[in-house]
Amino acid sequence: MMIRPKKSHRVQLKVLFALLFTLSMIGAVFAPHSVDAATKEYASYKKLKLGMTATNVAKSLYGKSYRKYIKKEHGVTTLKQKAALREIEDDYALYAFAFYPYEVTDDHWFKQRMHLIFKTKQNGHTLYLAEKEYIPKTPSKKRLLPGKKIKPGMTLADVDCVLSGIGLGVMTLHHTEDYSTIGEVYAEGTVVYREKQATLLYSYRNPTGDALMIVAFKYDFDQKRYIAQK
Repeated sequence: MMIRPKKSHRVQLKVLFALLFTLSMIGAVFAPHSVDAATKEYASYKKLKLGMTATNVAKSLYGKSYRKYIKKEHGVTTLKQKAALREIEDDYALYAFAFYPYEVTDDHWFKQRMHLIFKTKQNGHTLYLAEKEYIPKTPSKKRLLPGKKIKPGMTLADVDCVLSGIGLGVMTLHHTEDYSTIGEVYAEGTVVYREKQATLLYSYRNPTGDALMIVAFKYDFDQKRYIAQK
């Protein structure tokens, strides 16, 4: 557990998520080939909506026994489990939690598959779910068809057409965040109200199968679909 210096959480979280991106690629290579046992975990993840309070997240994850999993501290209601990151400042509070370790004996942030970040509104006293992320244990690794390329602007269906098999399979990572009403604090103390964003990563191999690559999609809320990025 750690309390960071004022206005530093953006830098810390950028480092965390950059490392998670790298680890998701490593996991795509070395993850066991058994059927993903995290189906129920992913179902729980999908039920969590950005903007939920910490209490409502506990209700969603734990059902009727949710009261056992929340506590009151520093003027906010938060999850009772150990936080990976905690910031308590005069004008906001922020908590980051990790769930579903690959190994029961290792609860390190980087070795768990679901990550949740809660933050109060500026000068508020209620924690809201601001970011969530899920990394499946066994992502798919389709192969790029000979002579084909994945280009920026492609949709999921377009990319499916240039990869082997039918369907993109299991994603490598999903991340979504919404600070439009909560406010995101940057290192210099600026508060930015960024609109909702969603990112989806898929792993694939080159035509010869000897190189692993990642294609990143961002959700276009106007077109209501994911679009491949550069």
